[in-house]
Amino acid sequence: MSFFQGSSNFSIHESHLSIVQGSQYNRVQVIHNKGKKKQTIWDDYERVRTGDVYLTKVIGTGMIYGRSWRTMNASSTISIARVRGEDKEAEFLHVGYSGPKAFEAFKQDFDRFSAVKCGLLFNIQLSSSTLTIIVRHPNIYQLFGYNDRRGLPSLIFYDALIPVERVPFINGKLSPILTVYLEFQLYATQPFKDEIAFVTSSAWIDPRSGALRKGPDIQSSKQLPLPRLTTKSTTSSLAPLSIQTYSDTSAVVDYVSRILPADAILWGVSSYGMICEAEMGAVQAWPYLAGSLWKRDQKDIIVRWTGLTETPRYVCVDRWWLKDERKTVMEDGSVRIKFTDPMDFKDEWYLEYVLFYGNKELAIQASWLAQAHSIFTQLGIHKDEWEEYCILGYFDFKFYRTKESAYEQRNTDATLDKSIGYLFIRPIPRLSDDETIWMSWAKSAKYFWSFDPSGQEEMSESTRKSLGLPSFTTGILLVGRYWDLDIYNTVEQLQISKNLDPKTTELARSLGYPLMQVVRDDNRLQELEVLASSTTIADILEFYNALNADNCCTSNEGSESDEEIVLYPRSNGAAVVE
Repeated sequence: MSFFQGSSNFSIHESHLSIVQGSQYNRVQVIHNKGKKKQTIWDDYERVRTGDVYLTKVIGTGMIYGRSWRTMNASSTISIARVRGEDKEAEFLHVGYSGPKAFEAFKQDFDRFSAVKCGLLFNIQLSSSTLTIIVRHPNIYQLFGYNDRRGLPSLIFYDALIPVERVPFINGKLSPILTVYLEFQLYATQPFKDEIAFVTSSAWIDPRSGALRKGPDIQSSKQLPLPRLTTKSTTSSLAPLSIQTYSDTSAVVDYVSRILPADAILWGVSSYGMICEAEMGAVQAWPYLAGSLWKRDQKDIIVRWTGLTETPRYVCVDRWWLKDERKTVMEDGSVRIKFTDPMDFKDEWYLEYVLFYGNKELAIQASWLAQAHSIFTQLGIHKDEWEEYCILGYFDFKFYRTKESAYEQRNTDATLDKSIGYLFIRPIPRLSDDETIWMSWAKSAKYFWSFDPSGQEEMSESTRKSLGLPSFTTGILLVGRYWDLDIYNTVEQLQISKNLDPKTTELARSLGYPLMQVVRDDNRLQELEVLASSTTIADILEFYNALNADNCCTSNEGSESDEEIVLYPRSNGAAVVE
């Protein structure tokens, strides 16, 4: 063999040789085994290419929150879109994500909507395992597909729904009765009803059915306040209003009056009033503290709350922003505050007082709206002027630390006892108290210091100064409400829907509200003006009752109830707000 020629020092064993001549080829054969790919949640939705989506209209930007409700470094743009290959008339909601955390935000929202799309979970415990049954919930915005490209991540939802926050503004103006309707729908609809507070930014309306859906968050330049409504429906569930009827106030009022009690509707619309405030001294303020109605530009008081079956009283209330464990409301209505640290002495602080009737807060605003039409009509006040009148809602009792006491404390801080005693705020007079009592309260000290937890013994002024305890000046901040004509018209339509005459107090009577009675005779008004400047409130009421007995009453409703509020103008010498 030629390849052995010239070779040396080799040996051959087994006497078996394989000789290959020419080119050598290696052949590799790949065998494919058919196996099933593991399915993921992503496979349940369409993966849509960017070029298959046609955006037709941008409707807003979204709010992106992290797991701990902190905003993420990402934003979203929400648009109406069409998708190639789908029905040409079908519209979708396209949510595109951008920013450094865009893909993270996209993934978070995908997890959120792919999980809640089938919103109801039922776990059935079997002998050896747990069977989870998933039921698709129609009140969740349904996810259609996604685009997971790193540069342009997006989610695509079925149908182009309408954000709830865009709906209640009819011609750019808030519709209170429509917000009451939507508030109830949110309360009655899963998955909103179990939330602690409604987040209207995630609520959407199906324009075809009027039903609510929970969907992606959208930002709004207009804030839509929808406090949680806990009132139960008075009837079985009705089909939602069609979105075409939203602009018809009468239709909305009629619908709402069939599903909610009248007091809940009044409470709802009354919360959309405007606020009027005025701060003054107690001498000027006491006439207003009886719960009064006055004209905002003149501040003349024209109504008083008196003659109720059970005398209302002012109560110092705890709000979440005023919660103070050191504060105790005593049986006589006074307030005790325990101070244990000189640093507790703030330069300015206040207590909030509201009227209580029995064991609950008096519904002043709803009570007023229920009979405002009747009162204005009897007083001859034209509708164009109704929104100029303000009714007191509550007041803040404000305390301002004096400069003198601040100086005294600086000189005694080093020796100030940690057990410095109690600060007592004297009780506010009752509405049934006469003018003498009110004026005495208004002109006297509003607080005192005491070492006694019951407040029976007042601390002397010299002891207060020696301890460096602060002194205060006080003021009364009146906080009232007034409403525009749309609110009054809404309440009027509510009365008509219940076959009640708005010019009467029938609605207020049916709800058990205290009634207002107007003194209509001009001579009586003049006589009452004189009485108001020289006699007590009790004397005025006695005089008015005598007039009624002599003249057989001037109102066809006034004598039927002992829960009355007598209206009369103040005399020219009455204190007014400057």
